[in-house]
Amino acid sequence: MMALAKRALEWEEEYGRQGFEKGLKQGLEQGEKRGIERGRAQGLERGLAAERELLRRQATRKFGAAIGDALVRYLAEVSDPDRLAGIGERIIDCGTGAELLGWLDANRDGDDAH
Repeated sequence: MMALAKRALEWEEEYGRQGFEKGLKQGLEQGEKRGIERGRAQGLERGLAAERELLRRQATRKFGAAIGDALVRYLAEVSDPDRLAGIGERIIDCGTGAELLGWLDANRDGDDAH
């Protein structure tokens, strides 16, 4: 009887250990997935921030600090990389800062048509 009770305790400990290891493994896998997703999101946001800063610098260089500063307000609303690229093309295409800001006002919905 004692041997059976001892064996039952050993089984309980073994199943508990297996359950703990399985739970730990699942938790680590889920944490890793969340970490990867969080890392991707942070990487995307850093990339967008760098793109916004580049566009601000380009507009400042071409049209002056006032236009560069005004552009920052527009860029803060943009999270689509293609939209940012379209704004970059507009910086090149526009002859004046007023033209650029006018185009941005007219195209706030994301329509990058020339």
